[in-house]
Amino acid sequence: MQRLRDCAAWKYLAVFLAASMVVPYAVMSLPVTAEAQPQAVFGTSSIVVLPIRDIDGSMTTTDSQKATDAMALALEASGEFAVTPKRALQHELDAMGLLLPLAVTEQIRLADQLNVEKVLNGRLSSLAVNQSNGQVRVRLIVEILDIATAEFLDGADIEVVTHPIPGWSGERNQVVNEALRQAADTAVARIIMDRTPIGFVTSVASTGKASVNVGSEDGIRPGAEMVVMRPVYQEDLEEVRLIKMGRCSVLSVSSDMSWIAPLKDGRLKVGDRTYALHVGVARAQTAKREARFKGAYKLVAGLGALFGLLLVGGGDHTAGPPQNVSARLFQQAPGEEAVIRIRVPSRSIPLTDQIFAWLLYRREGQQSFPLDAEALVAVWPEPKLPGEVWDDDAAYREDLDFDATYTYIGPQGDEETVSVNIVYNHPPLLPGGTYFYRVQRIVETPEQAGSGSPITAQVGSVKQPPPASIDVDPQEALSEGSKATNGVTYFTPVTLQAPDAGAQNQSTSAITFSWSTTLGANEYQLQVFPEDDPSGLRNPDFQVTERRDSAGTMTETITASFASAARYYWRVGARRTGEPTPQSGNQTGWLYSGMRTFTTAVAPPPPPAGAGAGSGVRAYGGASRLHRYGH
Repeated sequence: MQRLRDCAAWKYLAVFLAASMVVPYAVMSLPVTAEAQPQAVFGTSSIVVLPIRDIDGSMTTTDSQKATDAMALALEASGEFAVTPKRALQHELDAMGLLLPLAVTEQIRLADQLNVEKVLNGRLSSLAVNQSNGQVRVRLIVEILDIATAEFLDGADIEVVTHPIPGWSGERNQVVNEALRQAADTAVARIIMDRTPIGFVTSVASTGKASVNVGSEDGIRPGAEMVVMRPVYQEDLEEVRLIKMGRCSVLSVSSDMSWIAPLKDGRLKVGDRTYALHVGVARAQTAKREARFKGAYKLVAGLGALFGLLLVGGGDHTAGPPQNVSARLFQQAPGEEAVIRIRVPSRSIPLTDQIFAWLLYRREGQQSFPLDAEALVAVWPEPKLPGEVWDDDAAYREDLDFDATYTYIGPQGDEETVSVNIVYNHPPLLPGGTYFYRVQRIVETPEQAGSGSPITAQVGSVKQPPPASIDVDPQEALSEGSKATNGVTYFTPVTLQAPDAGAQNQSTSAITFSWSTTLGANEYQLQVFPEDDPSGLRNPDFQVTERRDSAGTMTETITASFASAARYYWRVGARRTGEPTPQSGNQTGWLYSGMRTFTTAVAPPPPPAGAGAGSGVRAYGGASRLHRYGH
């Protein structure tokens, strides 16, 4: 929101606006309807970027400085923000005697001195480098404080995983710099994309509830909160100022309209402006549940008393286990490092609004295993898994923590709380290892908590990796665990050996291919594609499949008539028989190596005229035990 600037033209316009806003209040009874349109145009905003906290909470480390610089550059490059130079920020901090981190009131004071409209805060929630291939996983959380409303109106919580680097030398700075740049760019793009326009109160009912002219198409969701600002003309200053009236929760939403609850103090008026707050996932869900389920829970409790309905009975229920969980190898594109993709189909029960988070467990070589902290490898802190899947990568991470508090309306209509404190590790996926997975949810308790004592699984004797624990209070908030998935053996793409990449003058009648086997796979498929199919999307010209249970180098010679002076592409897929087929991008069946190319030799000149059967030269047509697809 841009500040109102002092100028002569604005003073005259302010008088007109003030008068126009007074008229509806004076001549119309409730409810009153206004025709104001949401303001969706955002101008350039001046902003100062406070130092980003690193994963340890420090604002002075190299990672902190790099993340801060990356965020400032991304904001400036977007064209939506004018960023205060770092030197000006430090000068003002020293002049005001402020020490980081700053409270909200201190941030407002600092912004006034710097004459900026917004202040960005942020932290690195995680930053891990895969020591084998230089792949970086980083999670960046940022929030932007709007000075005029003294509220956080914008923000982003994003995770970025960079591509593996073949032959990475171990240089950390380069890969971390690139990861932080990607994270900052993604965060700024998310901030700009998720911004909601300023709304206007268009009608107010006798109960105090009001309609606002922004809806789901503008990004408004039930349970969100809005801060209400009222334009008031001040004669002594000869200007209109926005006065903060308070916050309201969104009760319901249509495509272009939303309805908000009354103010706790005061009364809404037509023409009041609304600004959607940027809030964490748990906070938004809590407000939505209060609006949607308070009456429903009371009704269910009453039906249960009358008809013996038990929420924890057999079949689907809130605390029931996730169903039909499966696993398979997956790679984004041929040649890229594989992950194990866990798929959890959505179900109608529990409702998305009754789920707080997901816990994912893994065990090597053991299909029947308990849901304890030692097996926990990931926490997904949202009610939905993106695309119903979660990808388990090979990177090693330790001493991860997840803390959250969720509030909802219980069976008796009372406010209930779930507290979660989890410490866990993510051991690496080892080539040749066969892994099984189970999934559990943190949900609204199906009935009121009993003793309230936490359920804890402590692994105190383990030194490497660090001890892990799961502490959820009340314990009923942990759903039943899913059945274990099918086993998935982890392996990496094969390493191609010959022909070399870009090899020239290859034979037009017989070419020998070789590659190294990969630990964990036992079936391989060689594919050769023509020049016009470098990505291998169509059927190959030549293809052969072989099984090999032992390690070593595999060799395959294709004897056929290759076109002369032609470019070909080849790759090798791998899989393990008896397990779900891997997926590579949109192709299912094999985990592929990267693509290599080779070029055949120029054809020799034709024989002299008249040289035929009488010359003693016998001509043979090309022959191959492999047939081109479609022949």
